Amino acid sequence: MCGIISWKGQLPAGLLSKLLIKSQTRGKDSTGIAYRDERNKQTLIYKHTTPARAFVKANNKECGEARRSLLGIGHTRRASPNTPIITETAHPFTYGRLVYAHNGIVREWKRIRSELVPYYERVAQGKYEDPKMSEVEALRAVKALKKAQTDSMILGVCLQVRDFSLCKGAIAMVWIDRDKTYAFRTAKELSAATITWGKNSVSTITASTDKIIEDAVSECEGCGVDAYYQLDEGIFYEIQQDGVHEVCPVDVHPENEPDPYTSGD
Repeated sequence: MCGIISWKGQLPAGLLSKLLIKSQTRGKDSTGIAYRDERNKQTLIYKHTTPARAFVKANNKECGEARRSLLGIGHTRRASPNTPIITETAHPFTYGRLVYAHNGIVREWKRIRSELVPYYERVAQGKYEDPKMSEVEALRAVKALKKAQTDSMILGVCLQVRDFSLCKGAIAMVWIDRDKTYAFRTAKELSAATITWGKNSVSTITASTDKIIEDAVSECEGCGVDAYYQLDEGIFYEIQQDGVHEVCPVDVHPENEPDPYTSGD
């Protein structure tokens, strides 16, 4: 299963690179980062079909800029069977103003796509009103769904309407929405920790497991864990600089189960 990371608050030097490398055990097919560029008011994304260690070496400047950003996400991919390993299918992904990454497999995603397309086509044509989506947003959803090459690419639509009730499979997600960072999980683990470093510096990190955070922090001089959080299933969390905060419950598929392709970490 892939490794996912997110953060809120500037990170100490070297910690982002260490987090990515520690996540490499969960996936070596591709690595990516996304972070907020406050100067230009945009979110920048860098992703390549290389393991994390090679990615960090080739993108040292970008990793340095990312860790100084106040929010961002990272990902190491372990490709699902029979899915292409190309830059276009590497994480993070964009959907409208959202930038997201996930782990786990959405089972029967092609069937889900075939069910959602005609529904959103009716909404886009004004034949049906959806309280969660306007006609313009529905048209964008239809275009995105028709272009989807993997299960990852249908999740932006589900994320937009905060509904994962069709998505059977173990999923954990982190995403950026403008100036905020969020996370949620279904059946698989997702942890967060508030770290302290330097003088009065506090940041919160989310990662697939406690161990990823623990190992990375232990190798970062002057950095320590102040508190750990285990995210509950089916809850949207906002990741703030001083910890994680519940936003709202989420509709998830009742038959979610652990991913058989997990790395075990």
